[in-house]
Amino acid sequence: MRVGVKNAIAIGIAAIMIAFSCGNVNKQAESMRSLEAVNVSNGDTLETALARFLGIKVAACDILWVKQTLDIGGMSQGVVTPASVIYANSRQMSFLNPYFVGNYYFSGTILGMVDVYKEFDMASQIFQTGIEYLPTDPYLKNYFGGVIAYSQGNDAQALSSFETVALKYHDPTLINIIGFLYENKYKQTGNSAYLNQAIYYWKENALSSNSYYSEKAIEKLKQYTNYQG
Repeated sequence: MRVGVKNAIAIGIAAIMIAFSCGNVNKQAESMRSLEAVNVSNGDTLETALARFLGIKVAACDILWVKQTLDIGGMSQGVVTPASVIYANSRQMSFLNPYFVGNYYFSGTILGMVDVYKEFDMASQIFQTGIEYLPTDPYLKNYFGGVIAYSQGNDAQALSSFETVALKYHDPTLINIIGFLYENKYKQTGNSAYLNQAIYYWKENALSSNSYYSEKAIEKLKQYTNYQG
């Protein structure tokens, strides 16, 4: 690749980073608007238009993915990014790279399952977009089904759907949710088999590189077992 082309790509990526940075300031300022105003967005923004013009849609999606993980990761420091921002990040990623399945799993789960959000309508729209572009992905449908079941209070169906996904995708967010659901069933029934299942998943998350979920798992293991770390 010629030096001039490399420089052009570098400049383009820098421009996208600046655009997304500025866009985030605007989204934070707009986060108090009605959710209806957010939901009509298809991800076609000034930033994504610039990425298309420069021919670097995948690179721009990668930048947004980093932004999304940082925005959501702020929860470990007590900083809760508005649901509208997480949703907007996801929509923009879908617009740039609709076949990036990680966006749908991660963003949809956070908005649909994490207690500070539980924005089931937003989560449903994210999953439905994923299924539209990846209709043969059975795990995505199970993920979506699990979120719907959870929103309806059907823990048994939620567990069935989520554990099917967990066999392939060892996502710490999902593992944490499965552990919580089993713990909840244990508290409701007193059946130690449910607690043992929760402990199984907490042990898996205790080894996670995600400090937020590993710390939560270790806390639970210390509560219910003689876990020493």
